[in-house]
Amino acid sequence: CRRAAGAGCMTTVSLEMAAEIMNVHVPFLTVLAERGDLQFEDIDGFRQVRLETLLTYKRKRDTTRSSALAELGEIDGHLL
Repeated sequence: CRRAAGAGCMTTVSLEMAAEIMNVHVPFLTVLAERGDLQFEDIDGFRQVRLETLLTYKRKRDTTRSSALAELGEIDGHLL
């Protein structure tokens, strides 16, 4: 646990661990980080993602996917 002045615990994970949590490949997360879609920190030459940031991104992605699937289901229902 790293602590910044006046802040609570800031748990970070490597891009490799973040990829496992998101169930994606590391190069995909690297692209997200380079595009600025996923905030990361450079700690001792390694990219680290705050766990809170990662989980927020994952929830947003999952919500977007669920909405898109529901919409496709409705479209499919109308076509049958």
